[in-house]
Order: sequence, then C-alpha cells, then structure tokens
Amino acid sequence: MSTKRPASRTSATGSGRPRPVRGVAPEAARRVIAWGFANTDIERIEILAAVGNRRSQRVAEKIGAVREGVLRSRLSVFGRRHDAVLYSVVRSDVASYRR
Repeated sequence: MSTKRPASRTSATGSGRPRPVRGVAPEAARRVIAWGFANTDIERIEILAAVGNRRSQRVAEKIGAVREGVLRSRLSVFGRRHDAVLYSVVRSDVASYRR
C-alpha cells in the first residue's frame, strides 16, 4: 500500500472518461477565509504563491484577494529559494466571501 498522495484528483463523468476536478480550490479558500474571520480576531490573511505557479495565483485572483507584489527569495522549496507573489484579504473584504 502506497502512502504517496496522487498528484491530481479526477471525477467521473457521464462520458466514461475521468476529468480533473475544477473549482474546488477557490471554494475551499473562500470557506477557510470566511471561517478565519468569523472565528478569530485576525485582521488580515495572506496568500503566497511561487512566481511560476500560475494556478495558485489564479485561485487567489478568483476569490478576490488583492495582489500586493513580489517578495524576492521568499519561499524555500526543496532547498532552493523562489520569489513569491503576495496576495491579501482583510477583514473588511469578508462580506464578499459569504454566499
């Protein structure tokens, strides 16, 4: 039995072909952010994404996080330093996360 996690997830469709699950990350991020502001006294949540990771950046953009800039050499991945894009959501933005 392998303990490795799959690199991607799929869902079955009527055509019999598996398709990637889409839209899960933005909804999960919205719920985590809404919960964080509803259940704690934090005022700001930050999202970091590697400069080359457009998918993670797109998730932040889809949920309405504000892009604040690029932080040089901010992330370490497997011992290598990477620049990161910083996004934020502040408490006053929380109304847009409730559905």
